[in-house]
Amino acid sequence: MPAPPAGPIIVQRRVSQRGSIMVATQRIHVGMIHARKVVNVAADGNSFQVSLDGETICVAPRSATREIHRYKVHAARGASIR
Repeated sequence: MPAPPAGPIIVQRRVSQRGSIMVATQRIHVGMIHARKVVNVAADGNSFQVSLDGETICVAPRSATREIHRYKVHAARGASIR
């Protein structure tokens, strides 16, 4: 098995209409002002750091112990993005 990467894992998520994202089965409220934007999430051992355009939006404590399986954002099929 390959060695785990050094440093935090960086993933992308699209903020929902209600202003939240989900990483490793944990819901994080980012804010409705960021709805439908793509954010980067740095996941380390104890927290999730959410950033948009290089600026940190929020830091949430990590309560989920599951691994992250999705890394990139994919557009919904058949849905139109405004």
